[in-house]
Amino acid sequence: MHFADGRPGEEEDKQMNKDKEIEALMHGHLSIPVIILDKYHQVGLNEKEAMMLLHIYRFGQNNVPLPTPKELAEKMSMDENECAGCLRSMIKRNLLQIDEYEREAVRQESYSLYPFFRQALTAEVPSSEGEQIEEQHLFQNIEQEFSRPLSPMEWETINVWLDQDHYSPDMIQIALKEAVMNQKFSLRYMDRMLHEWKRKGIQTKEDAKAQTEQFKQKGGRRTQAAQSEKLPEYPNINWLDKE
Repeated sequence: MHFADGRPGEEEDKQMNKDKEIEALMHGHLSIPVIILDKYHQVGLNEKEAMMLLHIYRFGQNNVPLPTPKELAEKMSMDENECAGCLRSMIKRNLLQIDEYEREAVRQESYSLYPFFRQALTAEVPSSEGEQIEEQHLFQNIEQEFSRPLSPMEWETINVWLDQDHYSPDMIQIALKEAVMNQKFSLRYMDRMLHEWKRKGIQTKEDAKAQTEQFKQKGGRRTQAAQSEKLPEYPNINWLDKE
């Protein structure tokens, strides 16, 4: 249909353009650790503080490791002074810390959410104090064996192993040991191993060790068999002799 003055057509075009902009905005997303949303209230954070942690995490993903209170205030409903007070409070309560590191011979600082993740880990007290200590040691051992701190996503992965997949700390420790022995410093490698054990119905550390030893023995026998294969025999001919 043709409109003489063109206005209805222009309005329709504007609406279409707006719909496209909204659709583009819906595709923009940020992958965040779910544990922040699940556990923030259990470690004593309110909604504003939890939102600030999410913004700090996003700034870090965008290569801004130490956003200022002013930069945070521009993203939130709090002013600069409120943001500064919120940061001080979380640092004082050991839910946030500032780390120092060197990059290209320049000393820099960044916010670290590791204190929050450590508190979130023990927010829901396990059935016994022994289990709580065991899980704490598990995280510490993985960081020690990997020779680096765990990322927020890795913390969440381990929590999923414990809370949803119900892998025992002992099973995870065995998977860690096997990963290190094979020079595979990756939770993905451990996850495949744990998934395979679960698929085979292996639920105890004794069964996991037996399965690992069985796999190694099979590998050793295959290697020995390959080495013991005889080379084909060829006739002993002196090619330099002339008839």
